[in-house]
Formats: sequence, C-alpha cells, structure tokens
Amino acid sequence: MSARWPRIALSVAAVAAMTALVVWLLELTLEQALLLAPLIVISAGVLAGLALLWTRAAIETVRRRGSRT
Repeated sequence: MSARWPRIALSVAAVAAMTALVVWLLELTLEQALLLAPLIVISAGVLAGLALLWTRAAIETVRRRGSRT
C-alpha cells in the first residue's frame, strides 16, 4: 500500500502543473481550469501518445533508409 503514495503524489503534482500551465497560457481563472482538468489530462495524454508514435515512426524510417544504402 505504501508504494502507491509516491505515484499518487507524482500524479497530483503533474495535474497541478498542467492546470497551472493552462491557467497561465490561456489566461483562465483557476476555477475554469479546475473544471477543465479532466480534459487537460486527457489532451496531454493524447499529445504524448502522438509524440511517441511520430518519434517511433521517424526512427523506423531512418533505420530503413540506412539499411538500403
């Protein structure tokens, strides 16, 4: 049970940081950003997944081009 607390603390810190970033970037009130927090987290996850997918595709493309020559 105690192994979960560091993960929970890290998750709470990450959500707080993303919410603060959105407040700063979009000039929203804290209340508005807290209402949008689930959407902020989902959007961040989607963007991270796309970045990983594109990075993997780019690496595979470079590897395939390198093996042809």
